[in-house]
Amino acid sequence: MKYLVLKMGMAVLSIAVAVPAMAAAHVMKPGLWTLTVNMKMARHPRLQAESVLKRCIKPEDRKNGRFIPEFPKRPDMNCSLKNFSRNGNTATYTRVCTGPRGNTTSEGKLTFNSSTSFDAEIHTTGLIGIRHIDTTRTVHAKRVGDCSD
Repeated sequence: MKYLVLKMGMAVLSIAVAVPAMAAAHVMKPGLWTLTVNMKMARHPRLQAESVLKRCIKPEDRKNGRFIPEFPKRPDMNCSLKNFSRNGNTATYTRVCTGPRGNTTSEGKLTFNSSTSFDAEIHTTGLIGIRHIDTTRTVHAKRVGDCSD
């Protein structure tokens, strides 16, 4: 289960900070960011997981319309961002992933509180192999300082 949680957490980081730059590239301040990810599974409501991820976001990471480089893509899944919209400090999107082992759809909402924090909620459903996926992840991200080189 720990491996699944880590993979889900990495997906959250990739989704949360790789939305198009027009959403908030001007909002996120470069530096060391901590993301606290809480995940709940619909089929197991009492089973919850929390993971904390850290990532250094450098000014040059915003190239090509991205906040930071995306994590390596899974070779068995093809993911695309759809229905992206922005209203003020809130961005919403749909991310669809397909592959030979299954498909998932994620609906996400990100709220940028300031240049040093954002909150997100991502609901993912689908089928991978024989495993039904129905998770809700909440994320609180904040800049915690400068990156150490």
